[in-house]
Amino acid sequence: MSHTNFNTGQFTAGAVSGSLAVAGAFVGAVQAAAQLNTANAWARYDRNQIEKFLNLSELLREHAVRRAEAAEEELAALKKLALKRAGLLARG
Repeated sequence: MSHTNFNTGQFTAGAVSGSLAVAGAFVGAVQAAAQLNTANAWARYDRNQIEKFLNLSELLREHAVRRAEAAEEELAALKKLALKRAGLLARG
């Protein structure tokens, strides 16, 4: 036993829990700041600008859906062609 009664296990546990407490407080502060930033983000735009954003978002979504549908059709055609080439599907 040391003359200082220094317990390394307790010291390590204290250091780890202290570090976790500081990290938790930091993460909480960052999350709170992010939420505040998000809440105020739309305040700087007027109604017309927000409507334009929403219209653009909808157009982009529609475009993505059309691209996905076209890709699915192309994939189906390629699978059909592969089956024909493999002789598993009647040629025609």
